[in-house]
Amino acid sequence: MPLDTLEFRTSFQKLLVALILILVPLTVFGFYVALQGDSHIRQSSGENFRSLTFTAAESTSAFVGGCVRDVSVIANTPGPVQAVSVANHQYEHLILQEGTGKFIGAVTAMADVSPMFAQLNRRQIGRTGRLFLVREDGSVIEAPGVTPAMKIKSEEYAAIRDALGSLRGREAGYIFATLPNRESYLIGFADTGLKEAYPNLPWIVLASQEAREVTGPVRNMTVFALLVMILALLMLSLLGAHVFLHGKMELDDIETPEDKARLTAA
Repeated sequence: MPLDTLEFRTSFQKLLVALILILVPLTVFGFYVALQGDSHIRQSSGENFRSLTFTAAESTSAFVGGCVRDVSVIANTPGPVQAVSVANHQYEHLILQEGTGKFIGAVTAMADVSPMFAQLNRRQIGRTGRLFLVREDGSVIEAPGVTPAMKIKSEEYAAIRDALGSLRGREAGYIFATLPNRESYLIGFADTGLKEAYPNLPWIVLASQEAREVTGPVRNMTVFALLVMILALLMLSLLGAHVFLHGKMELDDIETPEDKARLTAA
């Protein structure tokens, strides 16, 4: 006789054990994978910030170097050199012999650094990110909507000060830190290297972005995995409670009055 229906019957206890063996490892593994993804995206984003600030620091240093070379050309042009030499005749007993090639005077020049600032401003970093230039005391030299005359201190620089003071911190080039507004930020940094040759230019390039924007997609996946794990454990707990109570009720139902009397007498 052909089978019209296919039935599968099993006990609640076996079903509970099977669900525990399947759901618990899967949910825990999914949560672990989500955490690993969060860690990887934080690391890769930090490395990107390190590369970004390093490139910006190199371009800033190159721009200043180009300005110095331009001024050097002006200072060594025959016309200005001759004018300085003539002006120095009144100090014949104080400056130096002609033909020595030594210092004979000074040239004061002004360089337009607005192209450098414009180049920094063109670098977009998401919705909350920004790239800016600060001094070693934290004073902001250039940032969107900020000028040196404002004398604004960088909160990001205060957060990375300790990292700049250690070799490992400088090599890392980025940190995740909580600023006074209680938001966590990814902060990348790179020294321009100008201070050694130009003591008045102790400039550092900083990049900053809210951590929740950096890790947004993966963070949502982590939260979802956590909720799934909690829901699965809750369902298993309810099922386990049901199996326990149902099994106890069945045992109570199959007891006869004689059995209960004997148990009471014993």
